[in-house]
This record gives sequence, structure tokens and C-alpha cells, in this order.
Amino acid sequence: MAYLIDGNNLTGYLFAPFLHNPESREWVVEILLIFQKIKKTKVIIVFDGPPQAELEEMAQSNDRLEVLFPPPGEKADKVIIDILANRTHKKNFWVITTDREIRTKARELGFKSLASAEFAQELKRVRKRHQRFLEHQKETITPTPLEIQHWVELFSQKKK
Repeated sequence: MAYLIDGNNLTGYLFAPFLHNPESREWVVEILLIFQKIKKTKVIIVFDGPPQAELEEMAQSNDRLEVLFPPPGEKADKVIIDILANRTHKKNFWVITTDREIRTKARELGFKSLASAEFAQELKRVRKRHQRFLEHQKETITPTPLEIQHWVELFSQKKK
């Protein structure tokens, strides 16, 4: 499974009050890195505007996460539509956006799409499942017989 994500659209949904804060994009990429590692899937996220070195560096450590920016004067929407138009494998490839034009084009080309709100719910579900998994994986440290003996001796001593 792979996901092509309208970055500004998802950022606006997840962090509406911080949409124009450059760090909000980093937060989204961090969330998607976790999602990608849990789901073991390819994620391509396209943001509007000039490239941000921080985001590109975050993606360099993971070959299954791509962060793209449009050429100067173009919008992310065009990049997304171009990716869809040139993609031959449509099965298990999801387009994440709330932009009607992109969703319509994706359906016309045979791709599945989700609105950013629906995908945000999927992100929450995956995160919760992962947290439960981690809770079960926590190591419980059982004391050694010697430690138990010391504790028993300590607590069985009478106060003077």
C-alpha cells in the first residue's frame, strides 16, 4: 500500500491554528514517519511553496518516505495530478486530500482517495494500536531471589 498526500491539506486539518508555522510541516512529517514505519508502506507527501531543507533531511533517513515540493510558480496540486497521471500501478495506492479537483481526477484515473479528516482518523487508530502493542512489550523486571530476600529482611526488621 502507498499513500500520496496533499501536505498542506493534511497540515491544515491536523494543525489548523499553526498552518503558517513552518514547524507544523515538521510535525506532520514526524507523524507520517511513525505511520510509515508501523504500516511498512510508502508515503509521498507534497507541500506547496519552496523546498524546506529540514523536511528533506527528515525524509533522507527513510527511503519509503518522500517529501516533494513543486517547481517555482507551480502548486502542489499539479505535482500530485502529474504523479497520478504517470503512475501505472493503481492498486493499493491512496490519494489523501480534501481538494475536490484532485479527488475527482484520482477517481477518473482509477485511484482510491480519502479526505484528510478520514486519514487523520486512520493515523489515530494506527497510533493507538501501536501504543497498545508497546504497552504489551514493556519488560517487567522481576527481582532476583537475593533481592527478594533483602527486601523481606528489611521489612521484617522491627523498629527500634
